[in-house]
Amino acid sequence: MLEVSSFSRRYPHNIETYLQACWQSIQSALKEYGVSCKLNVAEGTMTVSTTKKTRDPYIIVKARDLLRLLSRSVPAPQAIKILKDGMSYDIINIRKMVRKKERFVRRRQRLVGPDYSTLKVCVVLCPMID
Repeated sequence: MLEVSSFSRRYPHNIETYLQACWQSIQSALKEYGVSCKLNVAEGTMTVSTTKKTRDPYIIVKARDLLRLLSRSVPAPQAIKILKDGMSYDIINIRKMVRKKERFVRRRQRLVGPDYSTLKVCVVLCPMID
């Protein structure tokens, strides 16, 4: 008997239309690894689960990470890269580092940069990101 593992993750309502638009590419990326996925718009959840074609037992954990990145508004083409071997991610929670909201907003803006310039520099310096 085959045991099925699955993970679900809620997503914010404001990214629902984006997820619906790119869900086909997410499904095809997960299908290559033998993982099925469902987008439940009524409940606002994304679910991934193993199938009979799943060979790598660790891929379900990577699929869970994919859902986590998508729910944090990471663009789908960037988030799908987490499925590859050797790729990892880290979410820097700067909210816990400061007490005042205006200081938090300034630091977040400094990290992102004007017009996402910091991200663009990271893409140039690290070819794996792109």
